Amino acid sequence: MSNLSAIKYTYDISLILNLHDEARFLRRTMMSIIEAVQYARGQKISIELVVVLDKPDQATKSWVTSNSFQEFDGYKIVTVNNGSLGLSRRDGVSHASGEFIATCDADDLVSYNMFSELYFSAKSTNRPAVVVPQYLYAFGDKFHLVEYFGTDKVSKLAFFSGHPYISRIFASAELFAKISYVDAAVASGFAYEDWHFNCEALSLGWEFISAKDTVFFYRQRPNSLLQLSNERSTKQTPYSSYFDPVNYLRVCTSHYSYWVDGEIYSKQPEEVRERFRNNAVCIELLHAASSIEPAIDYAKLNNVTAFTNLDIPARAGAAYFRLCKQLNGNNFTDVVLLPFVTTGGGEKYILDVLNGIAELEPERNFLILTGERIVQHSWLDKLPPNSLFIDLYRACEGMGSEVIELMTLRVIQSVAPQARIFLKSSTYAVSFFKKYAKVLIQHHIVYFRFLDPVTFERGHLWTSGFDFDFLSEYGSHFELILTDNETIAARDRNLLDTLAPKIRCLYAHTDILPDEELNLARKPTGRLLWASRLDLQKRPHLIIAIARRLASRNVKVKIDVYGDAILDKFNVVELKKSDVISYKGPFSSFEELQPAKYDGFLYTSAFDGLPNVLLEALASGLTPIAANVGGIAELITAENGFLIDDFDEDKLIDGYVDAICQLYADKEAVNKLRISGLKLVRERHSKRVFLEKLRDIFDIGEIRRPAC
Repeated sequence: MSNLSAIKYTYDISLILNLHDEARFLRRTMMSIIEAVQYARGQKISIELVVVLDKPDQATKSWVTSNSFQEFDGYKIVTVNNGSLGLSRRDGVSHASGEFIATCDADDLVSYNMFSELYFSAKSTNRPAVVVPQYLYAFGDKFHLVEYFGTDKVSKLAFFSGHPYISRIFASAELFAKISYVDAAVASGFAYEDWHFNCEALSLGWEFISAKDTVFFYRQRPNSLLQLSNERSTKQTPYSSYFDPVNYLRVCTSHYSYWVDGEIYSKQPEEVRERFRNNAVCIELLHAASSIEPAIDYAKLNNVTAFTNLDIPARAGAAYFRLCKQLNGNNFTDVVLLPFVTTGGGEKYILDVLNGIAELEPERNFLILTGERIVQHSWLDKLPPNSLFIDLYRACEGMGSEVIELMTLRVIQSVAPQARIFLKSSTYAVSFFKKYAKVLIQHHIVYFRFLDPVTFERGHLWTSGFDFDFLSEYGSHFELILTDNETIAARDRNLLDTLAPKIRCLYAHTDILPDEELNLARKPTGRLLWASRLDLQKRPHLIIAIARRLASRNVKVKIDVYGDAILDKFNVVELKKSDVISYKGPFSSFEELQPAKYDGFLYTSAFDGLPNVLLEALASGLTPIAANVGGIAELITAENGFLIDDFDEDKLIDGYVDAICQLYADKEAVNKLRISGLKLVRERHSKRVFLEKLRDIFDIGEIRRPAC
């Protein structure tokens, strides 16, 4: 039993009325409240009024100070300077002396039986309960009718993605002593302090019930605080203990079972409207309210839009329930947002960074979240130790990006409140961060930056600005912008000069085989290797054109092609039509390609950062032939390979064919290229160099074991 149950209260009910600039509505609002107070006093219920003036304008202040409020058993006037509804409600509660608290707003009306029915409903229940009116009748700018049911029918899962109730609540002072309203000012990025309060009540084990035949008359105003919150906030409530996975599983277990079993309550709009219209008590209450406020128009009732709080879907909440089970009580120091995990240079680079951090600081725990569709993830075995991988796209069962992004936010708030967050450029990560950037200010954000897509049209290179524009708008939120090549880093430092101190280049590392396995003096095999994604970026169609040009010039070589399409579709049948090309299918590691069988490596990408596959080719003793795009010139030079500097495709194809001919023209020269490439890899791309630079960039622990 709570100690509060022994408190002697002065009044049965304290009404908390918040005011700011509502003088034009106050006469009608107070007439409605006084009518309900007088009705309750006739049933021996004592009521005090606590008026909270928050930065009031002169008209509102004058209206309040000129009234005696003699209709109440007691009253208090509290003046504050919060500029926050939540904080002002909190101040009002702190001055209340009633056994029960009822929240009120300055521009709305109530049915005259409101306070008495709320009071008797609360007193008659044998469990802690928040009481709400049965009906909301909205009037003014828009009209609608809502029927509210209790949590015996409304799923507790629904609170995850929506608010099934309203700000006008009635509960014992005991609840308000346990929960304080939060400051959900628009500037915070969050909104809806009432939704937050009700989530907290749910988390503490309180149920919601509705008081039969009571009506809240809700004034719909253009440019209202609610409308402002909807426009300028994330449209989400601040974090509540309700979202904590342990609490969530406890609170929602039975309701999840109901949801799985299909026990979902619903009411048709026509049924709601007709039940209200045929209820003599409700019609009497509507008439009484309209006598005070003519804008409560009875004529609208026949066609008013009607719905219930049963209509808020619980599907997202059910997905979060399953996710809470996956989280299994764990907490995380690092969160990584990726579209998906697949084979690719960017993915390998990110995994190497994460594994490097884990090696330098073994106590770190990683949460890997993916938010876009892929048939099957790859390389999950390469995730760092102490990692949990969750595919949010699948967890959310195709509910859309907004639910995935909300799930991401609540997971971070729940199990990684101080975590470092890594973002890879993707629709998922960018959309999430744009929406929730202002509520992630306590996190250190690391953004992986590799390249800007380009096209060659009408004799010019055209750059896609998706990634760049995102950096321009949101880069100030980042602690670090990490890239694998100095080319893009230098360009960004020049064009995004205010971000220059945050932009760091960390070259990728790769393993190097011993010299005896490399066999640098091996005889030519007449075979070349192409290995990459069969996506448009990598221009696989060039392989076909190169093969045709080789055949036309009677160059006797074969090209083995490895890879599959990840982002785009490419018809591999076209590859199979060529006698020069042999398509081998997908691959997961460079080692499995047996690079010693080949004389050179072809790379045809249209745009890039510093491709890991070229680094692996050099480390395997292969001579690369690549177009000069992105940061490739930082890796491939005339000393270790062939760099083709042309964007016209026909000339580019000739450049590849000429390089292939040179590759076979001078065996000794090719051996020198191989040796030079290996020297560069050993000096700049060893794991030891990588870890030392990583430690410096992230200012983290010592390198704990030798690394080649």
